Amino acid sequence: MNNLVEIGKIIAPFGLKGEFKIVPKTYDFDQYFNFTELTIFGYEESFEIKDIRVIKNQICLKLNGIDSIAQAEKLVGLPIYANEDEFKDNLEEDEFLVSDLVGLDVFIEDSQVGTVKDVLNGPAQDVLVITNKIEETMVPFVRQIVKSLDIKNNRIYISKIEGLIPWI
Repeated sequence: MNNLVEIGKIIAPFGLKGEFKIVPKTYDFDQYFNFTELTIFGYEESFEIKDIRVIKNQICLKLNGIDSIAQAEKLVGLPIYANEDEFKDNLEEDEFLVSDLVGLDVFIEDSQVGTVKDVLNGPAQDVLVITNKIEETMVPFVRQIVKSLDIKNNRIYISKIEGLIPWI
C-alpha cells in the first residue's frame, strides 16, 4: 500500500445499500469531501466515492461497488486509506502528515541531538521516538516541548529540558 494515508477505520454498516460509517483519524471533516477515491485494507483496487456525509462525528460513506449491507458488514474493522498526494493537496499551509515527522533531525537550540525514528499515537498525544543511532527516547509531541517544525529543511526544534534527552 505505497503512497496511502490511513484516514479512518470502518466501524459499522449504515442502511441496507452498502453504506458504512468510519471513525475518522482527523476531525477536519472538510478534507474528506475532497477525496475522489479510497482504498480499503486488503483490496488491491480503489473505490470511487459515490456519497459522503457527516453523522454525529463520524463519516458515512457510499463507495461504488459496495452495494449491500452484507458487503459492508465484511468491511467492519478494516482501515480505509486515501492517496497521499490527494491528501497532501488538501492540507493547509501549516498542516502536515504524521509520517512527515519521521526522519526529521531533532535540534535543541543549534545542536542536533538525534533523529525522529517513529511517531506513536498515544491516548493523550502523539509521542516522538528519537534516536541517536545508539539509544532511543520518547518525547511527547506537545507545544510545551516542541518549539517549532521546519519540515522543508528536515528539522524539528525541541525545548531544552533536563533529562528529556538522556544522552545530552
